[in-house]
Amino acid sequence: MQKHRDLSSQQIQDCSGDGSPLSYAAESGLMAASAYNNAAPGGVCAFDSATVAVSVAFVGRTRNGTEAELNAAVELAPVIATIVADDSFNRYEGGVIGACVDGASATFSWTVLVVGFDDEAWTVKNEYSSTWGEEGYARLQRGVNACNISVGWEVPEGVVSLM
Repeated sequence: MQKHRDLSSQQIQDCSGDGSPLSYAAESGLMAASAYNNAAPGGVCAFDSATVAVSVAFVGRTRNGTEAELNAAVELAPVIATIVADDSFNRYEGGVIGACVDGASATFSWTVLVVGFDDEAWTVKNEYSSTWGEEGYARLQRGVNACNISVGWEVPEGVVSLM
C-alpha cells in the first residue's frame, strides 16, 4: 500500500505566480507540507529543491470548461482549480458557499484541490490547516459555477517518483 503524502499547497500558491500550478509542479517538484516554510512573508516563495517529496512527469491541460467537464475529471482524480474569492473566504467556517465575491471587496485567486462532490456541492481542500472551514475543506455550490470553479483547472496525469 502506498503511503499518503501531505504535499504543500502553500508552495504552489507562493511559487507558481501567474503561471500554471501543475506546470510549476512539473518543473520544480513538490515539497511536503511539513517541510515547506509557511511563514514566508507576503507570499514569498520558500522552495527548497533539497526537500522535494514528489516529482511530476507530465501535467494535464488547463481547462476553461463547464461544471459537467469538471465533474467528469473529478470522478477520475483530484483536480487543481483556481477560484476567485474575496477576503471572506479566509473566514469560512462551514456550509455551502454560493458566491465567493460580494462585489464590494477586493478579489483574490486561490488555488484549491477539488477532491469530490455530492448533489449539492464541490468539496475543495484549501492550504489552511484543519482548523479552517470544515476540517480544512470548503463546499462550493454546484450548478452555479461558484467562485468560477469551472473556469481554470488542471488534471495531473503522472508522477515520476515519490522521494
